[in-house]
Amino acid sequence: MLAQGSGGPTQMPTSGIIPNNALQLALGPVHKQHSAMVELTNGPQLNELSPDRLDHLSDRFAAIISILVTINYILTPLMWFEAPHSAQRITKLATPLMRNFGFLVQRCGPRPRILAWMLFVTATFSAPILVTLWLYVAAQGQYGFNWRHLPAGIYNVVQCFILTLGLTAFFTRTADFANELALQFAKEVKAGKMSAPRLRAFRTSWLHLLRYTQNQCPMPITICIYMIILITMSTFFTFQFLVVVRVGSDPQLTMVILCIAILWDVSAIVLCSAAQRVSDTVKMKFDRILRVDFHLSYPRVNPEMQRELKFFAHITSRGDVRIPVAGFFYLQNKTVTSISTAIFSYLIVLLQFQSSDKFYR
Repeated sequence: MLAQGSGGPTQMPTSGIIPNNALQLALGPVHKQHSAMVELTNGPQLNELSPDRLDHLSDRFAAIISILVTINYILTPLMWFEAPHSAQRITKLATPLMRNFGFLVQRCGPRPRILAWMLFVTATFSAPILVTLWLYVAAQGQYGFNWRHLPAGIYNVVQCFILTLGLTAFFTRTADFANELALQFAKEVKAGKMSAPRLRAFRTSWLHLLRYTQNQCPMPITICIYMIILITMSTFFTFQFLVVVRVGSDPQLTMVILCIAILWDVSAIVLCSAAQRVSDTVKMKFDRILRVDFHLSYPRVNPEMQRELKFFAHITSRGDVRIPVAGFFYLQNKTVTSISTAIFSYLIVLLQFQSSDKFYR
C-alpha cells in the first residue's frame, strides 16, 4: 500500500494480471521479493521519495501482490475435478451405515452430492463477481495502490470462504449423525433393550463410522492448497497492515487489510474446529457410554454380550480419531496452533529483513 506522492497517484505497469517482472521476482532471492515491503517500513514518509524511486517500489510491490492473488486461481479447476470424485467416494463409504441406521443417515447424515454441487456452483459463478468488481475499481488509482488487483483479491476471499463454509457444513452434518447414533445407542442401553446381536450391530456401524470419518476428507489436494494460501495470505496481509500503519495511509484501507487478515485466520479456526468436533463425537461419546452407562444399566451380562462389550470398548479406546488430509496433516485444533506458529515465524523473518540494512541498500 503506497501513499500518494507529490506527483499524483502512481500507476503500476502491468501486463494482464501478472506484471512483467513477477516471475523473475518469484524465482529470485527471498530478500528481493520482500525488499519493497521492507523499504516501506523504513525511513520517514513515502512522499519524501523521488518519483523514479516510487515507481520502482510500486512495480516490485505490484509483482508481489500479483503472485499472491493468482495462486488461488488453481483452486477452481481443482474443485471442479475433486468435488465429484470425493462425493462418489464418500457416498460409497456411507453406504454401510444405511443398512442398520438408515433413518439417521437420511435425517442428519452427510449429503456429499449436495456438497459437490455447491462447490461446483461456487467455482463456476464466482467469475462474474470478479468481472463486475474489476470493471468497478479498475480506474481507481489512489493512494498509490493498484486497484486492479482488488477484484482478484475479493475473488480469492469469496471463493475460499465459501469453500470453508461448505466443508464446515459437511463436517457439522457428520458430527450430528455421529451424535444421533450415540444418542440412539445410549437410549437403547438405558431402556434395557440391548442384546448381543444388537450390540454387535452398533459395533459394526461404529467401525463403518470410524472408517468413514478417517477417510471422509473431501478434496484433500484442494484443502492442502487452501491451507498454503491461507498461511501466505494471512502473513502477507498482516505485514501489509503493519506497513500501512507505519506509512500513515488511508485509515479505511488499513481497516480493510486488517479485517482480511483476521478473516483468513478465522476461516482456519472454523474449519479445524468443525473437523475436531467430528473426531471428538465419534470417539468420546461411544467410549463414555460403554464405560459408564452400559455398566450402570447392565451390572450382569451373559458371556456373549460380555465379549461383545469388551471388544467394542477396546476398539473405541484405541488412539485418537483424526481426519487426515492427503497424509500431510490432520484437521484438528492443533493444526490451528501450527498455522499460527508458521505465520508468526514468517512475520519475524519479514521484520528481520526490515531491520537489516544489507537487504535494502
